[in-house]
Amino acid sequence: MLFRVLYDREAQERMVEATLEHAFAMELTMNLTPKDHERFWMEEVPVALISCASRFKDPKWCCEQEFRLSVTDPSDILKFYSGGKSRIRVALARDMVSRVIRGTRSSPDMEIPSIPNLLSNHGYAADVQVVNAHV
Repeated sequence: MLFRVLYDREAQERMVEATLEHAFAMELTMNLTPKDHERFWMEEVPVALISCASRFKDPKWCCEQEFRLSVTDPSDILKFYSGGKSRIRVALARDMVSRVIRGTRSSPDMEIPSIPNLLSNHGYAADVQVVNAHV
């Protein structure tokens, strides 16, 4: 799933509150056994909150207008390591990427001049804009 990152702190808080209110409402209608009740609050609700929070970013980064890709079923994903980090390879339409923002903690081998070559080698357009993140 592709989604826009949410930078507004009040909107983030409303989303967390709505997620918890939904969990409370579900709990009341589900007639859970004590064991299922514990599982609901220790497994299901945290997953919902993590999913919710994965959409949040500090407001100071709002200039990025970032989109994120959420992959919940990794059965068709090739996992690999690069630069000492765990990565996943996901097939995307090449025209979906119009800009790359290089993070402040990117590895040294990912300097801006090397990124267009990397993109080109993987079939992305030569005109993808590459910029450094800034606050």
